[in-house]
Amino acid sequence: MKSLKIIKEEPFEIEIYHALIIVCSIEKPDERFVGRVDCDEDGVIYVSLFMPEITTGIIVHESIHVAYNVFHNKGIYCNPDNHEHFAYLVEYVFNKISKIIENFK
Repeated sequence: MKSLKIIKEEPFEIEIYHALIIVCSIEKPDERFVGRVDCDEDGVIYVSLFMPEITTGIIVHESIHVAYNVFHNKGIYCNPDNHEHFAYLVEYVFNKISKIIENFK
């Protein structure tokens, strides 16, 4: 996270899980990079996005990483018979990130 140059950032909280997510618009560090999710030692989750190349698919992809990190940090796991909570969280995160991206434009 420290090696990325942040242009803009906007936080949101997933209150039910006491999780802080910070969405960052960044300068592109290399040709392969478009998006990335990192979690710091305090459990804060950073979503770093190179805005000119963001697609709906990338937002979904990174939302899944966020949901996984939220549940992992809380010791909550999914299985084939119990994954609706994961799907709801991915949807929620996707909608929040999409709205923040619109604010960045």
